Amino acid sequence: MQESPKKPDSGENTKRRCKLCQGFMFGVPTILGEQCINCHAIDDMYAPYALRNRYTSKLTHSETCMLVAHTVANARSKDPNTQVGAVVHHPKSGGMFPGYNGFPPGFPDLKIIWDDRAPASPNSKYLFVVHAETNAIRKAMAGLGDLSECELYCTHFPCHACMKDSIIMSGIRKVFYANTYPQNEISVRLARECKVELIHMENK
Repeated sequence: MQESPKKPDSGENTKRRCKLCQGFMFGVPTILGEQCINCHAIDDMYAPYALRNRYTSKLTHSETCMLVAHTVANARSKDPNTQVGAVVHHPKSGGMFPGYNGFPPGFPDLKIIWDDRAPASPNSKYLFVVHAETNAIRKAMAGLGDLSECELYCTHFPCHACMKDSIIMSGIRKVFYANTYPQNEISVRLARECKVELIHMENK
């Protein structure tokens, strides 16, 4: 007896199944991986390694805060020599209050002042710039009031003025910093005596 011809394979037997609902996966992978036709879940088995790896190598909270500080410094600071950023982070709420080094509100961003680095000059930028740490702390104070549970993230090691007048007085007792220069010995002493923990984070 002659066998009846086999029906053409629709391809369903060769398609991969979704691990969640057992539905069929799209035949053409998306950039993130193959996607389920039924529940739209994505299987990243065939995604590029860099994209697959992102699920297991997300930034920590501390790394995220420091990234925000660097981003604010690069995007907002007009200082042609040193762009500084800072972020006050409230761990319980997840709130972030960024700041960067710049002139007070209303003061003109004059190139002649930004370019003047002579401490004795009447147009020296050091006479007019508000530091990133101070700007971030003032914003956080306006939003939270009590900063005793907050952490401060700085792209640069805080100067002694910021440590004395802003950080310690705000109640912040944990400071993360990335750039070790300039590391002010007075700042270190102030932090030690006032129980402010200084934590160095490597630039990545």
